[in-house]
Amino acid sequence: MRNSVYTLLIITLFNSTSHVCFAGSESTENNLWATTLFYARKTNDTVSDTFLFKADFPDNLNFVSLALARKFGSYKKIDLELEGQIAKHQGIEDYTEYTAAILFRWETLPWDDVIDMSFAFGEGFSYTSSIPQFESENDKPAARLLNFLVYEATFTIPNHKNWEAILRMHHRSGVFGLINGVRGASNAWALGLRYNF
Repeated sequence: MRNSVYTLLIITLFNSTSHVCFAGSESTENNLWATTLFYARKTNDTVSDTFLFKADFPDNLNFVSLALARKFGSYKKIDLELEGQIAKHQGIEDYTEYTAAILFRWETLPWDDVIDMSFAFGEGFSYTSSIPQFESENDKPAARLLNFLVYEATFTIPNHKNWEAILRMHHRSGVFGLINGVRGASNAWALGLRYNF
């Protein structure tokens, strides 16, 4: 079932290749690469509570991460990116997390003349060096390999077009039990600084 969902997603994205512009061929963008440094606070509250800033964020649950992304194409007004990330979790637990995702980024927004920003959604996988005990509280199933989702808003720093400030939600879950029987795991709000090159 899980493999079928991902196969369908990939086929849907790339079915109409006549509308896809691959970086390095027809793309006119100069900056294909980006690297980002993040600091994040974690919670095991729900996605909705996290989005609405109603979640509890313990002081001793955080991580720092470094991400590297490359734009590989575009579909209409959506840029397509591949991103890899390494995160060092600190506080109550000490482990490393590795993520890989495809990001879909909306660069052109109606208010770009006032504030230059973008929105992105990412889908991929997260793998941890050990099972996060924080995610297994209250006898919940936990696993090292889970689904990874990212929701992100970027803000270009005035007079420094290659630099962006980032607000990102970092989400690990089992997709309602499809992956290793995990129904929920953890969320985090992250602040980041990105350099495009």
